[in-house]
Amino acid sequence: MPPERGDASKEILSGDRGQGAEVLKGPLIGAAIAAVAIVLAIFLFVPSLLPTGLLGQDRDGLSSHRPENLSPAAGGTVFGPNITLEWTGDADADSYSILITVPGSSIAAINLTATTNSYDLDGVLSSGEYLWKVQAVEDGAYGPFSDATLFTIRTSLDAPSLQSPADGSMHMNSVPTLRWSEVDDALGYRVQIASDAAFGSVMVDVRVDATMYIPTFALGDEAVYSWRVAAYHGEAWSSWSSVRQFSHDYFLAAPMPVSPASGSAVSGDQVNLTWSAVDGADSYQVQVSAAADFSALIVNNEVADEWCPIPAELDDGATYHWRVQAVNEVTVSSWSAAYHFTVAQDALPFSYTWTYNGQQFTLSGSVPGSDYYYLSGLARNYDYVSYVMNDDPTVSYVATELKSMAEGAGYGGELAQFILTFVQNVNYTEDMATTGQVEYPRYPAETLVDGGGDCEDKSALYASLMQCPVINVDAVMVMYTSTTGGSGHMAVAIEGSFSGTYYAYGGKNYFFCETTGVGWRVGEFPEDLESYTAEVRPC
Repeated sequence: MPPERGDASKEILSGDRGQGAEVLKGPLIGAAIAAVAIVLAIFLFVPSLLPTGLLGQDRDGLSSHRPENLSPAAGGTVFGPNITLEWTGDADADSYSILITVPGSSIAAINLTATTNSYDLDGVLSSGEYLWKVQAVEDGAYGPFSDATLFTIRTSLDAPSLQSPADGSMHMNSVPTLRWSEVDDALGYRVQIASDAAFGSVMVDVRVDATMYIPTFALGDEAVYSWRVAAYHGEAWSSWSSVRQFSHDYFLAAPMPVSPASGSAVSGDQVNLTWSAVDGADSYQVQVSAAADFSALIVNNEVADEWCPIPAELDDGATYHWRVQAVNEVTVSSWSAAYHFTVAQDALPFSYTWTYNGQQFTLSGSVPGSDYYYLSGLARNYDYVSYVMNDDPTVSYVATELKSMAEGAGYGGELAQFILTFVQNVNYTEDMATTGQVEYPRYPAETLVDGGGDCEDKSALYASLMQCPVINVDAVMVMYTSTTGGSGHMAVAIEGSFSGTYYAYGGKNYFFCETTGVGWRVGEFPEDLESYTAEVRPC
């Protein structure tokens, strides 16, 4: 349980600010203490009334030393009952006199003596605001007081309020998430879960930073659990929250898909799905769909074993999604993670039509299935330059075709712009809409087959086309980062004799090329990128 507070016999001050006169606690209670407190107050605030030889005496060694309060800092808050006062020391001082008062209250002051330049209060103060100051003492003479500083003590926090699950709730085949309210000034929370309401058999006793906790132990069938939470900051604790209970029924784990691996390419002749066995499962429900949300099912079968051949006829080049859940006579598990696979085909075609200077052009081709599935099976990284492929056979084919088209139409001297226009006419697509992932960089062959890509995909395609041996124009990638926290951007810059915006790099001038929108010319720079920072990256 949270640490208990100090005994009442250890407290010297009690009561909140503004509640009127309180009594001095401890063994020295009496009128004599009150009289001393009055004299101390006079000494503190009217030093001119002190007799010669006491506070303020002009003596060598003490007249020039005025301590400086170090800790607690002025205006600071200390959490917990154990506080150490610290101040700057004086080598000539025999001791120090400390005075602690409650501002705006008639509660008697505390006068303490220390032999060093620190003093451990050890829980003698309750929650509230306090003023303290200190003076050095030498041979019975008192030096000047330090400046009085204010600090606050918090010996306790408010108790959390439990939010969910509801008291007495039943959780079928699921582990509940325990949630509670945030407590002001709390640095963390202590969570206890027990198998009895009196917490005589505590199963979980953990500290967490968040206002939630998910049990990780194996929940028993039809077992009832009690839980509670306390907040803490250092040595300051709240009391326990109220107690809630939840119960749990039979848990059946979800299977784990095994093959085909997610993102892999398979032969469409026969696809056999396999997954891990689940203890307690009598059978398994399998779903296969051409849609990622499983809205259109082509397989929805219950099978006894940990595999299922897909009896439906699958389309070459199509992508399918599959998942599985365990079943028994009592309950069903949650669905497994959804895996997806693509039915391989020998070649994946692409075709693009665009207009340049009022003349229409069409380019068609295909990517070998082995090349495309190899590239699509590679892990994604965010080093966008690594997606530039100058020697890719598909890139070389497209570059050769584009160069032949440009020269045949009399645009051989505008080859960089001609190829840029082609790339600009490749559809701009969002990764989330096409792949379900926030970021999915593509290799050039993937962009061509997939029918589009976003800024880094189209930039990698243009840089690859310009740098392949057929064209042989040096290019760099330029990464733009927003200075206001907005999304970034990727573009290309190419070496050559152009006009407009360029970047000097490695002794060469590289001219900006915008690949995402139609109509931008080499060297033409969008105004909305002027506030961005640019990083040139060779490729």
